[in-house]
Amino acid sequence: MRDLARRAYAIYVERIGKEPAPMTFDYAAIAASGDALLAWSDDQLVGMLITRLEDPALHIHNLAVSPDVQGLGLGSALLIEAEQLARRAGRDELRLYTNEAMLENLTFYRRRGYQETHRDIEDGFRRVYFIKRLEPAHVSFHDRRASDCPEQELMTNHRGSAKVSAGTREMTSNSVGTAAMVQLLPLVLPIRRPIAEPLEVQRGRPFCLT
Repeated sequence: MRDLARRAYAIYVERIGKEPAPMTFDYAAIAASGDALLAWSDDQLVGMLITRLEDPALHIHNLAVSPDVQGLGLGSALLIEAEQLARRAGRDELRLYTNEAMLENLTFYRRRGYQETHRDIEDGFRRVYFIKRLEPAHVSFHDRRASDCPEQELMTNHRGSAKVSAGTREMTSNSVGTAAMVQLLPLVLPIRRPIAEPLEVQRGRPFCLT
């Protein structure tokens, strides 16, 4: 997790003048806490989402995607997972902050419905704080019995299509034009690259995540 953080945040060291906070987190403690959602490609960790449940919101403390897979929809898929975590915990909003110098992040979160609330200096970092209030879910497969859905499958929409199989607990979601197959293990989002197909040709095509 630390190696992924260093790869993901390296471009910001010069802008900020020091290592961004996520590069210095205690990832051993985070791993032990169970607060991390991890995304794998083959044997490489390519994405992580670190959250903490507090009243009245789910706080996103770190969302990191490896530079070699950025722009393929993984960050958006992890944010959707954060929304699902919040809903399952009975929270109707998400909160996060990012550094003022991380201009790409400011644009990324605004485009996904996050609204800036304020700016502040904390621990020597100039931070921008965001909030996203969740709309009530029209259909949630967590609230449905398997008998309610033919063959235990339920189709929903979330900026695209989602297919959930209660038997295998796999979800295929279409997020920002990128399809992803996610096996919903506890706090783990493993990714598998299609055999004999380089990742770069997958833009606009389904990832194979198992």
